[in-house]
This record gives sequence, C-alpha cells and structure tokens, in this order.
Amino acid sequence: MSAKYFIDTNILVYAHDKSDRKKRETSQQIIFDGMKKENVIVSTQVFSEFFVTVTQKIREPLSVDLAKKELLLLSHFQMVEIDLSMILEAIDLKTEHRISYWDGLIICAAKYGECSHILSEDMQHGQSFGNLTVINPYIN
Repeated sequence: MSAKYFIDTNILVYAHDKSDRKKRETSQQIIFDGMKKENVIVSTQVFSEFFVTVTQKIREPLSVDLAKKELLLLSHFQMVEIDLSMILEAIDLKTEHRISYWDGLIICAAKYGECSHILSEDMQHGQSFGNLTVINPYIN
C-alpha cells in the first residue's frame, strides 16, 4: 500500500463542481487513485463541509439525495472521527502556527490517520507540520 494522504474538502468539492473542468478532472483522478490504492484518509469534518458546500455553495448545487449518495460512495475512504483531544490540539495549532482552527483540525485528523501529506488548496503549498507536508494538487 502507498503512503497515506489526507484530502481536504476542496478536493471532494471540485470533483463535483462543473465550473472548473481542470480542477474537476484533477480532483476526480485523486479520488479514483485513492480508492484504487486504498490510501486516502478523510475526516468527519471533511464530509460535513462537503455536504454543505455541494448542496448550497457551488454554482450548480447537488440535490440532497445525490450528495448523500456521493458520501456513501466516498465512505470507502478511511475515516477519522473528530474527538475532544483533536479539538484541543487544533486550538493549539491555530495559536502556534497562526492558521485557522479548521485547518488545525484537518492537520490533527491527518496526523491521527498517519498521513504523510495533506492535499489541499486552502493551506500553503509545501508547508510542513511535523511529518506532514501540504501539497496543492492544482499547482502546475
């Protein structure tokens, strides 16, 4: 099995957003590769943010039923459930690294999932948090 990587909400959203074909194709490839290699980690936070975003915030929103079906398909990924210790650690990361609380929670979930990388457009490409490195998959 390949090294594990964590995918942020934006990867899942772009895979379902018709407004940017290149990002959609890149995101879909990341998802398909992750399913094939079984090395993708997500968190309950990511799934919650995905649902809200694809049903309310993209140009052509998905229906609630379709969004639920997509979540069921994506549920084959390994899931990290957010707990109190992660919340407290995310607060510390927010303060220490001057990042958003939500990014801190993503970092914690990736650490708990034993990932080497976080794929995200929202964090600084190349930034490291211990053994974790952020990669923006949309940078050429």
